Amino acid sequence: MERKQQKILKKMKKYNILFFSSGRSDYELIKPIINQFKRYKNFNCYLILTGSHLSKKHGKTLNQVDYSSVKQIYKIDIECDEVDYDDLNFNFILAQKKFEKFLKKKKIDLAVILGDRYEALAFGLCCFFQKIKIAHIHGGEITQGAIDDTIRHTLTKLSNIHHVSNSEHKKRVIQLGEDPKTIKIVGLLGLENISKMKFLNRKFISEKLKINQHKKNILISYHPVTKLSKKENIYQFSQLLNSLKKFSNLNIIFTSPNIDPGNKEIIFQIKKFLKKNKNSYFFHSLGQQIFFSLAKESEIFIGNSSSGIMEIPFLNVPVINIGSRQKNRFNFSDILHVEAKNQKITNAIKKKLNNRNKVTAYIKKKNTSNIISQNIIYFLKHSNKFKEKIFYDLKDKY
Repeated sequence: MERKQQKILKKMKKYNILFFSSGRSDYELIKPIINQFKRYKNFNCYLILTGSHLSKKHGKTLNQVDYSSVKQIYKIDIECDEVDYDDLNFNFILAQKKFEKFLKKKKIDLAVILGDRYEALAFGLCCFFQKIKIAHIHGGEITQGAIDDTIRHTLTKLSNIHHVSNSEHKKRVIQLGEDPKTIKIVGLLGLENISKMKFLNRKFISEKLKINQHKKNILISYHPVTKLSKKENIYQFSQLLNSLKKFSNLNIIFTSPNIDPGNKEIIFQIKKFLKKNKNSYFFHSLGQQIFFSLAKESEIFIGNSSSGIMEIPFLNVPVINIGSRQKNRFNFSDILHVEAKNQKITNAIKKKLNNRNKVTAYIKKKNTSNIISQNIIYFLKHSNKFKEKIFYDLKDKY
């Protein structure tokens, strides 16, 4: 640590920082930031585990959390084993009540929230009303095919400082009325994780997961599309499954969908597919190292997950993105986007199997967690400069 940074920290009081995680994906991304703060005596780091972390049906991923990295971990069950289209409001209100009760008992200086989950929005609203400052990560992005799009922008408006992946996303956060001084371009946490990861070899993965080592792999990560009806979600996923039936010479490996409404129907269809297709496998939660090692050893990554846009391409693995869930999201590499139609998916798979070109990724920063932690420290140190959150009006800029 530089001397200048040591002097700044010596003059700072003790701060309580609360990290929020509602599932396996966001925890693995915020973990490096928590580890950055672990180096400093000026900060007490706390972690809330909620959402699918506490769900048996979704792998109970709280067992994969590093309990040594924070001062205390709080588990808040928002009862999301089965979230249906008709009771999302109920789950949201329940989450708010539990988060509000928790925050009233704690002295928190700043909360760190990543992404666009409805659980994160419930938590963000509670922080806002409790006058707890929010540091948001991954704002300014667009996913027009999912309600996450609106949730992400709402979290931006609730937050005090913003950590975005590139200049395009920074412009969009400014467009939402946020002061440019509060926005920092930081790159991708997923890329940082991948750049530091020790990958497992194909033989080890095959033996651990009990999959056929002699067949090539296709890895599937598909989530409900929250702007579509239940019927349309079932139909679109069935189109993908109908296409995958044609590739019996490959291992077809599914990971579990997230806890959005419609996940129950997707899991049901996967299990039905497994019974008829002995070359297929299903895993609720693989953990970061195994998941990315498996992806690296796969011929293609298929689905509609943000991992396919923001992480998998950096493993030099071709990605086929299905449907509208990630519509208009910034692509950090060359990704093949196809409609959720049987024949179009089949053609895309054949194309990628026959022509596995090197993937070109367009981002270089690999120290994202350090940039974010230093920006949060600066914000807390100079909090007098950020006292009032105002709407940054663009009318004078044209």
